[in-house]
Amino acid sequence: MPDPELTDWQYDLGGVVIGADTTVQVIETTGLGRPPVRESDIDQPSMDGQFAGPDYWAGRQIQFDAAIRIPGDPAACHDMVAALQTATDRAAVRLVGGQGMALRIKRPGRPVKRLTVRARKVDPEYGQVIHGYVPLDMEFLAHDPTFWSTRTRSRSRKSPSVGSPVEGSPHRSPPRSTCRTVRSPQTGPDGSPTTEMRTPGP
Repeated sequence: MPDPELTDWQYDLGGVVIGADTTVQVIETTGLGRPPVRESDIDQPSMDGQFAGPDYWAGRQIQFDAAIRIPGDPAACHDMVAALQTATDRAAVRLVGGQGMALRIKRPGRPVKRLTVRARKVDPEYGQVIHGYVPLDMEFLAHDPTFWSTRTRSRSRKSPSVGSPVEGSPHRSPPRSTCRTVRSPQTGPDGSPTTEMRTPGP
């Protein structure tokens, strides 16, 4: 299936769109900044200080503080929870090593960015479901913390796929030379080859 179209401030969780102009309001997100670092500094023997080893990025944890708002329709709230659970609990992802689901993000003035994640928590609170309001606490882990911007083109021998133009993080735009285009073995939703561009922020 093709990826759903996203507009500003929307998020695609394995095919379920939440955020602006949907029934799931996203109140706050965390974990979309600089990923955690696995440092490898070591104490210098017989000397003061440490030797600075390589810094590696660790997995990225993304949290969503959200709420389903469908006034007067508790059944529709339960349906939305079921849709989110179906998208995040697929056995083809959960039981297969190295597999993940897509988490896509659209911010104003930025192309859609993608992470590959595993769901770690989808916790609804049903205390106010009778009024059509269900708070959601969701957490995902991106084992590869890098954001990717992907654009697919039709298969062609004369016109290979070309990475989409991207910009840097919303706080600071790095020079374009800092982005690396990486040939990906994955294919697009229609089976066509893709070229992905790795970017530092959403």
